[in-house]
Amino acid sequence: MLWENRLSIGIIVISLAAVGLVLGPAPGLAQVASEKTSTLISLDVKQMDLQDVLRLIAEKANVNIIAGREVDGAVTLRLKNVDLWQALEAILGASGFTYREEDGIIRVVKAKELGEVKTPLLETKIIFLKFAKAEDVKEAFQHLLSASGTMEADPTSNALIVTDTPEDIENIKKGVAELEEAAREKIEREEIGKERIQEDMESLTKRVAELEEVAREKIEKEELPPPPVLEKKRFQLNYINVEEKKDILTESLD
Repeated sequence: MLWENRLSIGIIVISLAAVGLVLGPAPGLAQVASEKTSTLISLDVKQMDLQDVLRLIAEKANVNIIAGREVDGAVTLRLKNVDLWQALEAILGASGFTYREEDGIIRVVKAKELGEVKTPLLETKIIFLKFAKAEDVKEAFQHLLSASGTMEADPTSNALIVTDTPEDIENIKKGVAELEEAAREKIEREEIGKERIQEDMESLTKRVAELEEVAREKIEKEELPPPPVLEKKRFQLNYINVEEKKDILTESLD
């Protein structure tokens, strides 16, 4: 009986190899694929063969993946902390392939074989920022990207270069618009604060000048000698003709 069981397992593995390449752990070591959705995968590859990329994913997620010989192509991508299904969507969708799960085994096939196209429609949009910094916004909205999306910040033009599905780009644009509005309001409050400070400084400067003028006038008044006390007297002249000596008498009064 034991010999018959081993023979049966050997026949199954040989049959699978004849259909396509079995990528990943041996069936006895792998877990059911549907139970591995919580496994997070990170990849950073450049021009790597598609079969090799699938083998890496199978090893990281500890699942069996079968890919036929028609599954080929070069893959360049960077994934960070995505689950198994997101990774497969990103890698296979861009190459015109998809997958189906059968009895805990993931089989890679051409998308047209399932009657649907798994290739995500990607587009690139440039989002210019007026108030927030592009580098800060990139860090804040990186999590909104799909598995196939990318986002770059251009500090020179203060813009974001986003490549993703139209739906994901729209969500990012809405988030950026809200952040821009908050940044605008903050800047306006700061500008109003600066204007008020400037007005207060101008008012204070004007008041100081007025006080300086009052103090100067007060000091000048205190330094002036008191006005002379004038008296009026009448003189009776018996021997001098007043009209003839009027000029001489006036000069002597000065």
